[in-house]
Formats: sequence, C-alpha cells, structure tokens
Amino acid sequence: MPRIFAHRGSSGRYAENTRAAFMQAIQDGADGLECDVRLTADGEVVVHHDAKLGRTSNGSGPVSEHSLTQLRGLDFSSWKNPSWPAEYGGTREQLLTLDDLLDIAEAAGRPIEVAIEVKHTPAHNPALDEAVLAILEARSTPSSLTFGNVSASIMSFSPTSVRRMIEVCGAEKVCMLIENKRLTKLQRSRQNAAMKMLDETAQLLAGPGVSFIRAHEEHVHRWIRQGTKHRVWTVDTLEDAHYLLDLGVEELTGNYPAELRQALQDAPTPPRPN
Repeated sequence: MPRIFAHRGSSGRYAENTRAAFMQAIQDGADGLECDVRLTADGEVVVHHDAKLGRTSNGSGPVSEHSLTQLRGLDFSSWKNPSWPAEYGGTREQLLTLDDLLDIAEAAGRPIEVAIEVKHTPAHNPALDEAVLAILEARSTPSSLTFGNVSASIMSFSPTSVRRMIEVCGAEKVCMLIENKRLTKLQRSRQNAAMKMLDETAQLLAGPGVSFIRAHEEHVHRWIRQGTKHRVWTVDTLEDAHYLLDLGVEELTGNYPAELRQALQDAPTPPRPN
C-alpha cells in the first residue's frame, strides 16, 4: 500500500487547507497532511494556497497585505460546505497558522507527516523560507524535522527555495515540485532547473503532477532507477493510482484519502483483460 497524503486536507469534503479538512484527513487515516503556506503582512505563516483571498474566502486582495487578525475575521469554509462537525472548530477557527496545523498533527496520536509547500508566487520570498525553517527548528533539529509523532517535509516549485531547504535540512526532507502546463519563459527556465536538480540529487524527493508523468515518463523512469522517491499529485482515481504504482511511485496525494485507500484495498492491482 502506498503512503497517502491528504491534498490540502480532505479537501474533497471540506474547504481546502482548513481546520475541518485537516481534522477530517486524520480521521480518514491519511499518512500525511499536505498544505500550502504564505506570509501575512505581519510576518505570520498561514496555511493558504492562493496568493489572493477571493477564491476560498469572503475576503479580497493578497494574503500578504492582511494581518493574521484580519484574516481570522474572514470565512474560509462556507464556499465549500456550509456545515461541519462542531469538534472541527467554528468558522473563525478554520484559517490555520503553520503552528496550528503542527499542533493538530501532534494531537493525532499516531505517526503522521506534514508536507509543507512554500508558495513563492508571484515572486520568490526568502523571508517565507526562513520563517518556515524557524517554526520547524523550534520543534525539532533541522536534520530530523521530527517531533513526537510528527515528521515534516518541505516542498516547492522554486529551485531557489529547494536549494535553501537542502542546505538546512538535507535532501531527504525536501521535495522538488514539477507540473505539466503551458509555461512562461521564466517558468520553463525554473522547471528545467528543477529537473536538473532531480537528475543530480537522487536523495531529493520528486513531486510531479500526474499529467507531467504521463507526458514525461522517461524522466520518471530515470529518476526511479536512480533511487528517487516520488510523491505525486493530485491522485483521485483508481486508474491514476494503478498507473503510478505500476511505475514504482511510493506516495500519492489526493483530495479523498479515505476513498483512495479503500479503492486500493478493494482492487490492489488492475483487473486483467479476459
């Protein structure tokens, strides 16, 4: 059975990156919690995917132009699901800081990994890297990123960010993310640098999207042969899961962790044609 990470929590059920989504992911038996982090105007590390607030809250404008107190006053959940269990917190408790999420993971009482994506859009922000490292170093040594029942790993699409994290934490705890989409010239340059890093650093985790793998299987075969572990996103179908497992992928990230695990238990291998 592969390790299954909950993509922004159990985001198929509750609003992504919220307290409810992560607490549900723990109940769903996820091996890991995948999240995205950004800096607020007052330097707090909050769990939020987009650079701007409009898609996933009743707020507007950049996350980076709001204080944590201002963000706490917004509704980050009702757009997805108007209700959730009371034990998952109230509306104003759904936005999390990274420290909040790590506390939730520790309270799970079982081994669990928190996979932290540092979001460097629209531009690379070294202050975010350092803030995340400071939070983790307050709980563990940089070389282990383990505290109690929780382990952590750091992910980014930015080669600059990944290099910094490798310097501090070592390659085994760092994931180089790669996607397959129409890229700008700058994005293409960044992706080429990311692929070169994976070619040269077998210990580095590879984090390609499913579409990248389907378009560039030859790269994945080469990385797997050299011993590189893969954490692939976003895996929500049994077809994709079987395809990836057949390639040798060890970690799957999806929006429905409980359903994905159950589907793989019910059909651990693809059906053979008659």
